[in-house]
Amino acid sequence: MSTTTPTKRQLKAAAHHLNPLVIIGQQGLSPQVLKQIDGRVRDHELVKIKLAIEDRAQRKRMIGAICASLSLELVQSIGKTATLYRKAGPDENEGRHSVLTLRECRRA
Repeated sequence: MSTTTPTKRQLKAAAHHLNPLVIIGQQGLSPQVLKQIDGRVRDHELVKIKLAIEDRAQRKRMIGAICASLSLELVQSIGKTATLYRKAGPDENEGRHSVLTLRECRRA
């Protein structure tokens, strides 16, 4: 899954006001944490997570593992915060609008 540069720009703008929904501590990734991230992404499509880990390389590896295991795309990573995105499937999108659709409506 790869988004275009304009789409990433829209996602970054949409995520600007968001607070991290999941905080990953020193214990690292566990199946419960992955399940929590997956649930938040299913609910919101675009989420921020915070990794309370000092080692930059370890944070980068952990973000890569999260993205790979949950089919997410990294929108941006700044410091200890990462913004992740996965377009909702037709069955997940019932009764709500896509993040990108809402962003386009606000501009009009």
